[in-house]
Amino acid sequence: MDDGLAAMMEPFAVAMHALKRAELVVGRQVLVTGGGPVRLSAMSAARAFRATTIALSGPVAKRR
Repeated sequence: MDDGLAAMMEPFAVAMHALKRAELVVGRQVLVTGGGPVRLSAMSAARAFRATTIALSGPVAKRR
């Protein structure tokens, strides 16, 4: 397994857990606060769960 992929497994697992707890993501709007690895993974997962709108807020412009 590639080292980059292995490094992203834990943040993605955290994001998936959060979306599963949120339930009913399909067709809903999602706000992700912060732009770190977990939050960026949450955005990807929300897209996969077919959220209609995904917004990201955070203090670092480069990550937004």
